[in-house]
Amino acid sequence: MDWVEAVGFQKEALHVGVLKHLLTHDRAVDVARALAPDAGITDINKDLVHTEARIGGAHRPIDLGARVTAAGEEAWLGVEVKVDSAWSPRQLQETLPEGVAGVLLALGRTAIAVEDDDMRAIEPVPWRCVRPAELASIVRDNACGDKELLSYADRLDREACEHEAARIAVRDDTPVVSERDATALGHWAYFSEVVRIRKDTRDWERKALISGPLMTLWVNGDQISGDYLEFMGERDRRSLCVKTYAPPVALLARREQLVTLLTDHPHKHDTPRLLGGKTKTCTAARFDLDAISPKNVADLVDDLVERLKSGARPAAPASQTGIGASPGQRRSTSSHRGRWAPRPARRLR
Repeated sequence: MDWVEAVGFQKEALHVGVLKHLLTHDRAVDVARALAPDAGITDINKDLVHTEARIGGAHRPIDLGARVTAAGEEAWLGVEVKVDSAWSPRQLQETLPEGVAGVLLALGRTAIAVEDDDMRAIEPVPWRCVRPAELASIVRDNACGDKELLSYADRLDREACEHEAARIAVRDDTPVVSERDATALGHWAYFSEVVRIRKDTRDWERKALISGPLMTLWVNGDQISGDYLEFMGERDRRSLCVKTYAPPVALLARREQLVTLLTDHPHKHDTPRLLGGKTKTCTAARFDLDAISPKNVADLVDDLVERLKSGARPAAPASQTGIGASPGQRRSTSSHRGRWAPRPARRLR
């Protein structure tokens, strides 16, 4: 039996455990240097390698924090692990407000949803992304012949090969194959290919829902009303939605404006049924992407962004500003994101 699959590759605790093992054994310094090659790490305190710890004044606990020596001074090396889950630059900033380097260990479908551009946008601590292929190399170089670690590295290599094959498949319009969830991997590979072509990766918010991937691009708006685009992967369906948010009394009128704005659009689309109740968001148009290449979808996004920016957006009446919070007030996160509940963790200084 493959012990990695027995534990569950999608379990973040598995990967945190492997890293903690490597950072507390004979080749710990080599592992730390490999994770953060530009940090100038010269030593590591093996007694101060902690999981689920708050570093300094961090708002969130980080998956793994290691006390290292870099440039003659003690500092923290932080590692946040994501497997098939969403992340944001803000989240990483809040887990490591101080330190020599941060590492986002992106595995599973998260690895496809992260670009190096995302990392360069994070301040003040420099962050870098380590994906399956690089982690496999680090583990193999420091396994010292340990068969269990080498088996883990082999599993990472298979994951890396799947990701590269998925990117090629969506470009060639061929089926995506995966040991776990080929449908979700295909969606992430497709959407990531689109934003890679557009070169605006850092502008898209990403979230992994039970129904599938969600990627959001805020186009215009304020705390009261505005418009946005959303890539949605739902089972076998892949779509791009034009959405709007506004107080309930103004939502229908704004939706009708967008429907009119897109009436003559050359790409076929439909207008989903408007849900009842006091909803503050709705979909004005849904474009089915099943038969469109990533390159053509990138052009479609350009066109929709231009239309939304050029279309007049009515200001909300003053009487509406007291109505409950709209998604625009949460523009730093997905419109579907709930409040984050902190987990118990030790605070390190």
